[in-house]
Amino acid sequence: MSSFKPQGIIVPMVTPFQVGDSDSLNIQSLRALVDYLVEGGVQGLLPLGTSGEFALLDQSERMQVIEAVVDQANGRIPVIAGVSAPSTKAAVSYAKHAKDVGADAVISTGPYYFTTKESGLSKHFQSIIDAVDIPLLIYNIPGYVGYNIEASFVARLVEKNPESIVGVKVTTYDMKILLEYTAAIGEKISVLTGADALIIPALSHGAQGAVIGIANVIPKECSLLYDNFTHGRIESARTLERTIYPLTQSIGLGTFPSALKEALRIVGLECGGVRSPLQDPTDEEKEAVRRSLLWKIQK
Repeated sequence: MSSFKPQGIIVPMVTPFQVGDSDSLNIQSLRALVDYLVEGGVQGLLPLGTSGEFALLDQSERMQVIEAVVDQANGRIPVIAGVSAPSTKAAVSYAKHAKDVGADAVISTGPYYFTTKESGLSKHFQSIIDAVDIPLLIYNIPGYVGYNIEASFVARLVEKNPESIVGVKVTTYDMKILLEYTAAIGEKISVLTGADALIIPALSHGAQGAVIGIANVIPKECSLLYDNFTHGRIESARTLERTIYPLTQSIGLGTFPSALKEALRIVGLECGGVRSPLQDPTDEEKEAVRRSLLWKIQK
């Protein structure tokens, strides 16, 4: 098993679609985004997370995305492939494909739509672990999946699979949940926040990094914020956090990640719109995103 330790700024990449045709992938733009993020100094790429609209892609598209990202990254930084699915069978299949094409790790939510008991949740993750010999990150996002994965549950899973589980992404603005994770397993695996506005609070309380959508748009600034904080330049980190805060607010406008893709368009990376049933931002929402980026585009 790899000694991979996820930390720093990891980007939950958007999935680019063709302009005016969100039913078609834009692999060329996806490859350009990989280069932009690598050059921006981030520590990892995470295709097919929530920002990547993974649940709206079919099997073939998901495979194309992972293959293109791994190929374009070409070993420059780690690729953590999203393999979340409602069924264990599908998640295992996606994990096997990710491993076969060279991903460094996989990340998965618990099953969604149908609920399950803790024993079913344990079997779900254990099946992924048993199927592939690359590291697994657990993805806890209660707002989308519909339930919180308890830190105590992950601690037991880590105890059983100490070489296989390397991290957990906690996407919630409830700091109590993140603190439960850092207290329970923060010394054993990486705890990563998925809350864009909580980078410094999370790092201050033991998190090892952040998996944040805004890093698609401003990878250099996010990487600098992390670097400043971890090297003791706390006031510089806080100043930068205040600068980028309006963007963290504006990307939540409309139906996520529509405003995030608009922000990318504004900085020169055309990734198309979002796929139905999501809706592209209104003119008012677009203007709000533009205003949140004035400090960037006026440089």
